[in-house]
Amino acid sequence: MNYSLKVFREASGVSALDIAAATAEDAIRQPESQGYRVIESRQVRSHPFSFLSRTQRFNVPLFSQELLTLLDAGLNIVEGLTPFRASSAMTTSAVSFRRS
Repeated sequence: MNYSLKVFREASGVSALDIAAATAEDAIRQPESQGYRVIESRQVRSHPFSFLSRTQRFNVPLFSQELLTLLDAGLNIVEGLTPFRASSAMTTSAVSFRRS
């Protein structure tokens, strides 16, 4: 499970941490072992599309236009969707990288 923690340490002040842990106690124990004091903790509910932030939306018109261009160029539907799968994996990696 994922937990969002608000923590405090003299050197750095108040910070926010996102922790993956089996239990809430484990989530609290991890930053405490690094010298933080936990001010607040809450479990973050995740859903299948949690890698997408609220500000990042799927651009349907752009997707439709690009897919139509590929289909008009003679690709079949599977070949037309393959580039989107690759760019989606790169976008997901970039979002994951920014959050860590």
